[in-house]
Amino acid sequence: MNVLNGGPFLVLLVLAMGCGDVVPRTSDGGTTKPCYSGPATTRGVGACKDGVINCAGGVCGKCVGEVTPTDELCGDDKDNDCDGKVDELGWREMAPMSMVRGYHCGVYHGGKVYIFGGTSNKTSKTDYKSHATAEAYDMATNTWSPIAPLLQARVGASCAVLGDKVYVAGGRYSDNTPSLQIYDIKKNAWSVGKPMNKLRSYSVAVPYQNKLYVVAGVGKGYLKSVAVHPQALHPR
Repeated sequence: MNVLNGGPFLVLLVLAMGCGDVVPRTSDGGTTKPCYSGPATTRGVGACKDGVINCAGGVCGKCVGEVTPTDELCGDDKDNDCDGKVDELGWREMAPMSMVRGYHCGVYHGGKVYIFGGTSNKTSKTDYKSHATAEAYDMATNTWSPIAPLLQARVGASCAVLGDKVYVAGGRYSDNTPSLQIYDIKKNAWSVGKPMNKLRSYSVAVPYQNKLYVVAGVGKGYLKSVAVHPQALHPR
């Protein structure tokens, strides 16, 4: 019996290869194979799908046509981030800071969030141990990195950004302070500014028309007054 022209040879060949080893062929005799560069848990979930790599003559091209996770877009009736949920409105966990913090202050500038001072524990029932450390969060890479520390540790300070500088006003060290510490974002360096006329902590700092306003807070008791820096801090 001629097995080349009969069924036995074909059956043996298929059994030897196995269904999972069959590679689709293109019209020019090349082959194609699936590809996916996103997280394995998102493959085939929601909008995410495989792409195709075309191979010919032993040379394979790039992955074409794949769809990997993107930020969820509410209202388009799609699972853009490929987590199995469509148009969810919940919060997402991002990369954590390098340490726990409370009563710190922060600002946004140029694609980064800058965090200053704060505390991670109490020194007594009524007071907190303040930190001088500071760090920056890169929103594009979801990563944190340390920056130059405050000149003096602060908890409960308020801060605002004007131009390329961050103004950290007041806060507590061993007591409430009137200080103004200035962080130069471009130079990653600190300087001392003119102190406020009152002790202030746990207040709110607001930039307005190139001036810094510090609103209420705690000094020798609770405050309702507003302090404004006497000079334009970021001239036009």
